[in-house]
Amino acid sequence: MKEYLKSFFSDFGYNANDADFLLDSYGRITADAEAAELFDRAVKTYGSSFRCDFDALLGLARSAGSRVGLCSYTSELLAFACISEKARKYYEDLGYSEEMYRDSMLDLKYKNEECRLIKGVPGTFVAPWCAMFFKMKLFGFGRLQFEVIHFGDYYEKNGRSLRPFSNVINTHIPRSGAPLLPDLCDEAFGRALEFFRADLGEDPAAVCHSWLLYPQLRGMLKPGSNLLSFMDRFDVYASAADTTFNSLWRLFDTDEKDPDKLPADSSLRRAFIAHLKRGGMPGWGKGVFFFD
Repeated sequence: MKEYLKSFFSDFGYNANDADFLLDSYGRITADAEAAELFDRAVKTYGSSFRCDFDALLGLARSAGSRVGLCSYTSELLAFACISEKARKYYEDLGYSEEMYRDSMLDLKYKNEECRLIKGVPGTFVAPWCAMFFKMKLFGFGRLQFEVIHFGDYYEKNGRSLRPFSNVINTHIPRSGAPLLPDLCDEAFGRALEFFRADLGEDPAAVCHSWLLYPQLRGMLKPGSNLLSFMDRFDVYASAADTTFNSLWRLFDTDEKDPDKLPADSSLRRAFIAHLKRGGMPGWGKGVFFFD
């Protein structure tokens, strides 16, 4: 398995320091007989079915890591990396493409980078989210990620409507570092519509619930920017301020909430810091668009 992990981290572009840390952490687990047995049980749990008990799987991985002094974030990401080998087989059995598999597994890299930046250690602090890719409920399609959900609300405009139990494509924007180029987004939405079409109604729609759709963000974006183009795809029908400021990490890659201590190394970050210093808050928006 260690050789597989080495290949996995290389193939998916993990930085060398993270890869070395994760491989060393795996070595610490396998060097301890009880930790190795617990971790092996975790990996074999997924080997039986992708519909397995992920709470149990992750609990075993955490217990294994705890025995050798690993942070739970690290041991959980290691478990996902190990079961990615079996996930590839599940994707193949279901007729899903290699491209779809790779786009989905890339999320582990993104979450590892977030964890290192925000929590100070390679791993993942959102294990239940990562599990969705292995449960075959959430998928990467190029620049974006999608799942089918019930809309959960009422929406009506220009003769088109959605109801709480309407199936819609839910859109997620991974922290890939790549710009939200309109052409890449068009491609991602097109692939998602093709894949999920049978699960949708006669008038298919996509939705997004994100800090990127917060209406006050518009004033901080340059005309013609990729972020503004992404916002303009959606009719933002609901929004609210995040009074806890707990969503700031999504823009600033830190748990810090003091505007004077936030990184100001991009025009958007500088504009958002100025917004905060004027008494503004972060927030979110909910948007919808119908495929034509």
